[in-house]
Amino acid sequence: MSIINIVDSLLIGLGLFLVYANLFKPDFYWNSRRIKMRRQYLGDRNTVVMYSVIGAIFIMVGAWGWFVSG
Repeated sequence: MSIINIVDSLLIGLGLFLVYANLFKPDFYWNSRRIKMRRQYLGDRNTVVMYSVIGAIFIMVGAWGWFVSG
């Protein structure tokens, strides 16, 4: 397993975490200082959309890396 596959796996894992955390809003995540600041600035809905899109991009880039590097 090369370093590229490890990075791809980490991207997929982080992307899945971001999507999960924004769908189910666990307390440790949703009430963290960083997310609270984003929620105050953007609003709850836009914060969920932003982090879900970032998570989806991470998943797509990681999956693309897996298929390209084989």
